[in-house]
Amino acid sequence: MIKKQLMLILNFSRTSIIIPITTLYYLRIGLDLSDISFLILVGSIVVFLLEFPTGLLSDKYSSKKLVIMGLFFEIFGVVLIVLNVSYFFIVIGNIMIAISIAILSGAIDVYILANFKSKNETLKDFYARLNLDRILVNLLVGVLGLFLFYYNFYLPMIIKIFLSVTVYLIVFLTDDENSRQSQSMSNSIKSLMKKCYQDVKSNRILFSLIILSFVFIFSVNTIFTFWQPILSDYLSLENIKYGIIISFVLNSLGLVVGAFFYKNKLKKMNQNRLFIITYSIFILILSFVVIADDFIFVLLLILLYYVLMSIIGPSRHFLINSRVDNTNRASILSFYSLIDQLGVFFFGLVGTIVLSIYDLDVLLLLASVLPLLAVLPNLGKFLRVNREN
Repeated sequence: MIKKQLMLILNFSRTSIIIPITTLYYLRIGLDLSDISFLILVGSIVVFLLEFPTGLLSDKYSSKKLVIMGLFFEIFGVVLIVLNVSYFFIVIGNIMIAISIAILSGAIDVYILANFKSKNETLKDFYARLNLDRILVNLLVGVLGLFLFYYNFYLPMIIKIFLSVTVYLIVFLTDDENSRQSQSMSNSIKSLMKKCYQDVKSNRILFSLIILSFVFIFSVNTIFTFWQPILSDYLSLENIKYGIIISFVLNSLGLVVGAFFYKNKLKKMNQNRLFIITYSIFILILSFVVIADDFIFVLLLILLYYVLMSIIGPSRHFLINSRVDNTNRASILSFYSLIDQLGVFFFGLVGTIVLSIYDLDVLLLLASVLPLLAVLPNLGKFLRVNREN
């Protein structure tokens, strides 16, 4: 159990070590914001195109093979960026990292579920534990990465390579009988796609999660991309650094409190009802953020937002995983990751159009109304469904 826990910590650390410093690193090596925007655009296109196909490959050939392949692309992508021979090398490295993200989005979740869930552990217990572990590691290692960056801006990237290589070797050398879906080996890609379609179409919860996830991601990106300006309105320019510190504290406190609360209390609830209730409360928060005019109230809303985010995430993950089997689990998870990507794209598209014609208030209003329109037709489905898995 200790070895498995260490493996999970290493896996979470390989991503969280560079999350706070990626943009800062690019700026430090001489890129400007337009260069960084181009890298993000190219990376998002690659992930969008490859996410679902790589999920199908994971179901057909086993998650272990795809995890090894994804880590391989990740390691060499980061190496190219660290070498920084030219901007072309950085673009190629960024593309390799995007390919790894697409490959790992479904495969690594299936691999972790197959190899790190104990026999006596329920699916709810497993995701509650995993959620808390991920949040704690992300916060602690993320802060460490930030400190290391200011000591030597290459250090987090070098440690990232070391962690990815370590995880790669562990996966490569570990026996993987549990995560090999032998029943999928004889299936064609076409039959896997057909099964995914039938599963989502026939299960009303899985079907409803498509539109709810899409709108959720759009609204989250809208509201909390622009709440920093809202927060800065209450602070003078010389005090904006305190706003950044405040937001980090609220982020850390909210995520940890929500994860602890979910693990110890909320996982016992019917997850269908928990998800839709939490989602509805989230809509209220979005509405209040739009009209809030008190500084303390805004801080309270932001804190509550992070608490809800650490509950909605594992609850949604459980609802999806409890309704699919190992024959196409990676494909389904990749499909919902694709829906999330579409939500981000929709945010960028609609945000650009609305802000060019109207002002920020119209975009914020849209982001608070769309989730309400999405949840009303689906409210009864979640409240009436008693079966969880």
